[in-house]
Amino acid sequence: MRLDYIFSYWIFIWFILYKINIIKFNPLLALLIALVQNLIVISLMFYYGTKTKLKILFTIGMFILKIIPIYILIKNKTRISTNDIKYFILLFLIYIGYLKLNNIQIDYLNKIAYDLIFNNKLELPFINLFDRLINIK
Repeated sequence: MRLDYIFSYWIFIWFILYKINIIKFNPLLALLIALVQNLIVISLMFYYGTKTKLKILFTIGMFILKIIPIYILIKNKTRISTNDIKYFILLFLIYIGYLKLNNIQIDYLNKIAYDLIFNNKLELPFINLFDRLINIK
């Protein structure tokens, strides 16, 4: 699975560009929505008995890519504006178009999540990276 096929990475890049003042639109709403989705996935991982290693790696990724950026934005008292919502919708539509241009179906992305939860497969780029770096046995 390539990084550019996962919307969470797009949101994280948006956060970085926002923090270094390249983009003026606040990614807080997108991060919150992505966090809710991740919480659903991690809950399913616990419910269906996904390997502890994958739950730990997924949680680390969730903290780095979502929780820490959300904390930083909330700590800095950033607020969500109408323009932030419009930018989020536009970015999501661009993302969907990008997937279509690359012949990536949403079913494929759902299969990656399914394989993570039910088949204990390490196919997410961030999880693979941490697996190699930490090498949890």
